[in-house]
Amino acid sequence: MLNTLRQDLEPHIIKRKFVEEKQRLICQGSHNEGPYILQSGWLMLTRLDDTGKRQVLKLVLPGEVFGFQPDIHGLAIYSAVTLTHCAICIIPSAFQLCSTHPELAMRLAWVSASDLLLLELYLEKISQHRATERVAFMVLELFRRLKQRNMNNGNTFQFPLRQEDIGDFLGLTNVHVNRTLHTLKEKGLFSISHHILTIHNYDALSNLVGKELKMYFACEVSP
Repeated sequence: MLNTLRQDLEPHIIKRKFVEEKQRLICQGSHNEGPYILQSGWLMLTRLDDTGKRQVLKLVLPGEVFGFQPDIHGLAIYSAVTLTHCAICIIPSAFQLCSTHPELAMRLAWVSASDLLLLELYLEKISQHRATERVAFMVLELFRRLKQRNMNNGNTFQFPLRQEDIGDFLGLTNVHVNRTLHTLKEKGLFSISHHILTIHNYDALSNLVGKELKMYFACEVSP
């Protein structure tokens, strides 16, 4: 589905930009030029509350759309920060495209619905489960999306997140993240070295996620 969406949008791309790692592509509250497609690299969507506390909303992977919001050219509702060197494609006139290409509108709606489901699953994990289960879900969810794009090497994949990013994503302190990663490594479930994550025991890691979410990982739904 994502590959089809990217192919359909390709003729309408007006600008590509290359952004170095740890740069802010979109700033919350500024004018939004999107929507965008991430062509390569990793970035994260973040939002600051009134006190300046940061929440990581989503990790965006190659082929995914971001910056598609209700007021498409209004003020950005979140920031987009690159985790690695990224290539970004800008898609203009999204609403006009959808009016003349109904199949494109359907695919964008599917992408938005999938993003909402994923956000709800993360919210359920953060509000109802322990740190080990939250981290296990994050690792398996990223592995699933990367595998769909053939961006894994067996059970190994790039993992550019810092402990601070994981904490702001999963609602944990840096100390708690460090302790949880150490615990899961000691249990032989996965390890991280030089921004490379390797899953050592997929079944045991899946058992931490729960039956319903394991079913989510196993299904592929698209219009």
